[in-house]
Amino acid sequence: MPASAAIAVESDFTPRKLRSGAICLFGQSFGTSLLAFGALTLVMLPMTEEFGWTRTQFSYAMSAYMWCMAITGPVLGRLVDRWGVRPVVLGGTTVIGLATLALCRVSHLWQFYLCCALVGGCGSCVVGYTKAIGAIFSRNRGKAFAAVMAAATIITSAFPQLTNLLLTRMGWRGVFSEFGILILAVVVVLFFTLEEPGGRRPQSLSSAGEAPMAFPLLEGNTASQARRDRIFWTIVGTGLLTSALGAGWAQHQVAFLMGRGFTRQQVVNALSVTMFFSPLITVLGGWLVDHVRSAKIAAPFALLTALGILGQFLVWPQRGGMPLLLVAMYLGFIVISAQLPMSQYFCSRYFGMKQFGEIFGLYMGILALVMGFSPPLIGLLFEHTGSYSLVLKLMLVGDLAATLLFLTLGRYRYSIAMKPPIPEPPQEGATIANAAARAD
Repeated sequence: MPASAAIAVESDFTPRKLRSGAICLFGQSFGTSLLAFGALTLVMLPMTEEFGWTRTQFSYAMSAYMWCMAITGPVLGRLVDRWGVRPVVLGGTTVIGLATLALCRVSHLWQFYLCCALVGGCGSCVVGYTKAIGAIFSRNRGKAFAAVMAAATIITSAFPQLTNLLLTRMGWRGVFSEFGILILAVVVVLFFTLEEPGGRRPQSLSSAGEAPMAFPLLEGNTASQARRDRIFWTIVGTGLLTSALGAGWAQHQVAFLMGRGFTRQQVVNALSVTMFFSPLITVLGGWLVDHVRSAKIAAPFALLTALGILGQFLVWPQRGGMPLLLVAMYLGFIVISAQLPMSQYFCSRYFGMKQFGEIFGLYMGILALVMGFSPPLIGLLFEHTGSYSLVLKLMLVGDLAATLLFLTLGRYRYSIAMKPPIPEPPQEGATIANAAARAD
């Protein structure tokens, strides 16, 4: 039987496919920039006290992280498409580990910024895992994206506790040294286990009598075609409308709710409940995109988020109290919980997997660039108006606009097997996108 035929009937739940997905989950959880980035919040006070930096000076490290991720997202995505997943992921993870390790030795502000910039810039190599998962799974691609995202969220929810433990016992330098060593150890594991989509399994994984694994050939649009496509910018627009201010709101939400009269512990409890149950929304979104044959399924998620923002605008300890606060915060987090796996799936169904790395890397880069401005922008709006009311109104309008924008997305252009559903060959000079638009 030809290899292509064997691949076409292979289930998404074979042991080797599940093993490949588990390896991607492992690398995405422990070998990315999440460890170092997540630690910044807890090490801010000891580092600023030791070096005499202001909190504003320290905060620019987070901006450097986001902005460098924005710059390198499309670049590393393109390298994933041209060089493959393994070299980009292994190389990027190595630099992340070394830069994290170097953070324990910083003594000047510029060194701190440089290390954070390297961690953020190479953090974009996570797009390699996304492409690998998209190539491995077909009929359950949405579920796979969501399952990895949800599992990674659950795993990384323990990182603050781990960071606090290391901080208490070893100080902030110990936090970065231990995390750097862990990330470099992950590189070694990935070297022997990570598979290349469209290629063969590492020789070390092949057992006696087992045929090397080959994933389907990756077909799809070029990144140049995607950049000229209205659908791509529609997907980007929905991401910006739902996440641009939402990213900064995460840093201001505690101050806003305490200003309303809630105690810090009440707010922390509400955040913990929201984070604990957010993977349910991620999994639901992944299941729905696999079973509902329209990208319009994302519209209700944005609408529910708008209701959550409205609830936060109305809630007070004396009006709604903790029950309304819990509901409002959870609804307000819905679209963010579902957005990443849904956007990954949409890009694969509209543009295929051939240059998925560069296309999705550009999407991530644009969002990271804008989100880097979000925290200081919200701070400026608060300082000029004396409240967060305008911010909440802008977020509400953004989610409502995203709801309408999702409804403009037309039919998918590629089947789950990555074959373009075009009834006839495109005319000379026409792109796949244009032909599919005629088919719609």
